[in-house]
Amino acid sequence: MWHQFGVIPDDPETGVFLEIGDIPVNWLQGHPRVRAKDSPYNNFQADTLGNSMYNRMQSLSDLFGFEKDTSSIKMGQLADSRTIKEAIVAIPYVLEQVDNLTEATPAVSMARKKFIEIPKIRFDAALRNRFGSAEGDSLEAAGASIRKMVQQMEDFVFPPQFDFLKNPDIKPITMYVFEFEYTFDRDDLSYMWQNLAPRNYKKMTFQSETIVHELADNELLSEKNLLDNENLRWMVFKVKQRAKKKWSEHQISQAGTITGQSFLDDTLRG
Repeated sequence: MWHQFGVIPDDPETGVFLEIGDIPVNWLQGHPRVRAKDSPYNNFQADTLGNSMYNRMQSLSDLFGFEKDTSSIKMGQLADSRTIKEAIVAIPYVLEQVDNLTEATPAVSMARKKFIEIPKIRFDAALRNRFGSAEGDSLEAAGASIRKMVQQMEDFVFPPQFDFLKNPDIKPITMYVFEFEYTFDRDDLSYMWQNLAPRNYKKMTFQSETIVHELADNELLSEKNLLDNENLRWMVFKVKQRAKKKWSEHQISQAGTITGQSFLDDTLRG
């Protein structure tokens, strides 16, 4: 599949299938590793067992209870579509002047960023584990804009210094998350699996996203944050969608770390 362009087969019976079954009898009767050479297939006794292994070989499928009639699965099934997301994050902050006083240098006035903090009690009220409680269901405790931000933080990967959802030691701050998404169809996915760009990769599209909320203390910003604040600035960057699972959850334990050995021993003895 890697040296030529492949198309999606129309016939459901065409493709690569994973099946569970017994070793074919004709293979055991004719293969040299069974009949003529010492190997695991003949218990390393080709001279005495090679010609009779096709009668002596037992079914591992039967031992583990696999259903042979339903043990065939087609591999590499493409989804009909896949929607991906990314977001633009806008963080308001205030430039404040501070004096840099050290013994080595004279007093120097410097500007530093001061982010707009969200009270911890309001942020905690918007967390998923507080749903159903008095604070968790109250818009007075945490307004809709704060709740929306917390939900969006679950969907995207933020820089560690701003990921106060994953790191409770970081103080929550005001962030506006503007989501954008694009849907790939089945043909696009087939191109991408073959290390090719989607068909419309040169086509540009425009999307717009707005966030509206009341200016109040229980929301992301209040009037006092905006009015007559000439030092208000914005930090803007992009974040990517968070995967549904971690890579470690897809890894399979290596040989020698399998559990349930007593089950295997009891099954073989029986």
